[in-house]
Amino acid sequence: MPRFEPNRFSGRTWSGQRVGLLGGSFNPLHNGHIHIAREAIKRLNLDAVWFLVSPQNPLKEKSENFEQRFLDAQKTLRSHHRLIATRLEEKFSTSRSFHTLKKLEIFFPTTHFIWIAGDDIAAEFDRWYRWQHVPLLVPFVFFERTEPVRRSKIFARFPSPNHVKRLRNIPRNPLASRDLRASQKHGIMKEVTKEI
Repeated sequence: MPRFEPNRFSGRTWSGQRVGLLGGSFNPLHNGHIHIAREAIKRLNLDAVWFLVSPQNPLKEKSENFEQRFLDAQKTLRSHHRLIATRLEEKFSTSRSFHTLKKLEIFFPTTHFIWIAGDDIAAEFDRWYRWQHVPLLVPFVFFERTEPVRRSKIFARFPSPNHVKRLRNIPRNPLASRDLRASQKHGIMKEVTKEI
């Protein structure tokens, strides 16, 4: 399995691989993200997880310092085998997952992708651009978090686990980027890159 960052010209290298996609601003990338990625590799038999560092999440306020967020993510994942920070959305000039997945179809036609996320993302999934169509492009797997989330439309829309699945009874990690930013704002330092 290749360890280097994927790009628009490495489709053949990743041919036949099973790759998880974990998207976000990663401001910052932390143990909660790493925990989900490692559980996904174990439970979904993945060869790697690509962290799609987003230049701008369309559901959030304007994101800044993309370059620094990407470099920080890259540094954090350096010691984690099979977890790779990517700048594909920047290279594709995409900010919506639907468009990113359509680009991946073009540049990585024989790679088997699975989108992974915490089930807090499922709660807001109906706000995503063309949310009714996105799970038809790749399967989505949502990992249970510590707190129950409001019932998501996505599970009613896609009752088949071939499109959308929720994984329960996994070791949990409730850490969230917003909590870390709040802690940093108040001068409280937290360790975010410690091995799980």
